[in-house]
Amino acid sequence: MGRLSDWRDSAERADSRLLMAIVLMVAIMATQLISSLFFGFAFGAFAGTSIMPLVLAFAALTSYAVVLSLVWRNLRADEGISLADIGLRAGRFSWPLTLGLAVIIYLTCSMIVGVYVQVTGYVNEQQVAAWVSESQGMSPIVVGLLVLAIVVIGPAVEELVFRGYLQTALAEKIPPWAAVVISSLVFGAFHMELGAFPLLVMVGAAFGAVYQITGTLWPAILMHMVSNGLAIIQIFNGE
Repeated sequence: MGRLSDWRDSAERADSRLLMAIVLMVAIMATQLISSLFFGFAFGAFAGTSIMPLVLAFAALTSYAVVLSLVWRNLRADEGISLADIGLRAGRFSWPLTLGLAVIIYLTCSMIVGVYVQVTGYVNEQQVAAWVSESQGMSPIVVGLLVLAIVVIGPAVEELVFRGYLQTALAEKIPPWAAVVISSLVFGAFHMELGAFPLLVMVGAAFGAVYQITGTLWPAILMHMVSNGLAIIQIFNGE
C-alpha cells in the first residue's frame, strides 16, 4: 500500500510539473508579446532613434519576472513541489567531478556545433545580433539590461522551465534519454528560429545530458550562461 501511495504521489508531482512547464512556456510567449507592444509604443512615442534593444531587454526581463513569480507561487503551494523536485539540489557527485563532467560535455557539444556552423554557414541568430549591435551606440544601461536578460536571468529561467520542470516530469514517465531528446526539441522549437533549430536542439541536449547525469540543474544553468555570454561577445566583436 505504501509503494502504491508513493507511486501515485510521484505521478501527481510529474503531472503537476508537466502542466507547470506548459503554463510557464505560454507565460513567457504571452508576456513577451504584450510587453514588446507596450514598451514599443511607450518608448517609440518619445525616442527618435532605434529603441528595439531597449524594448527587447524590458520585454524579456518582464517575462522572466512573471515566470519566476509563477515558480515561486508553485513552490509555496501545497502540491508537494520543492526546489529539489525541479533540480535545484546537490548533485550525485562532488562539485569538482560535476563541473568536470559539465566541461567535457560542453566542449564536446561546442565541437559538434562548430562542425555544424562550418558545414551550414549558419550565422548566430541574426535578429538578436542586429539588436545587440544597435545597442552598442546606446547607453551602457541598455547594454547592461540586455546582458542581464540574455546572459544571466534568461538562462536560469529557461533551464528551470525546460529542464527543471519539463525534462524532470518527462523522465518520470518515459526513459531519461527520451526525456532529454523531447525537452531539447521543445527547447529548440520554442525559440522560433528555423535556421537555429538544429543548433538549439544540440545545445539543449547538452544541457539536458548534464542535468540527467549529474542530478542537479546548477551546472546546466552555468553552461547556458557561458554559452549565451560567449555568443554575445562574438556579436559585439562583429564575428
